[in-house]
Amino acid sequence: MAPIMAQASERRGLHRRGIAVEGELCSIRLGRSSCAVVDLSPTGCRVIRTPRLAPEDRVMLRLPSFAPRGARVAWWRDGIAGLEFGTPLGTAVVDHIVARHGTRD
Repeated sequence: MAPIMAQASERRGLHRRGIAVEGELCSIRLGRSSCAVVDLSPTGCRVIRTPRLAPEDRVMLRLPSFAPRGARVAWWRDGIAGLEFGTPLGTAVVDHIVARHGTRD
């Protein structure tokens, strides 16, 4: 693994798993917006088709059949954002989402 990728992986904390699921982002500043979640770990996810977000923005992520989850925007670029959950997801929850919506990594 290249040093830069290793550093990013260490900062992220846990391996992300590929998924494909429609969701919704909600924030006081932006209101509601549809998005798609494309990878997931207990500590965060990557979403695409997002409105312009700023690092440190607070959002709620809604996924089908799950309670909304609070998250902090870690980064945003060209409609893609990295979110860090305020409270990590349990391993069983991640496994359930991946079982229903997972893609081949």
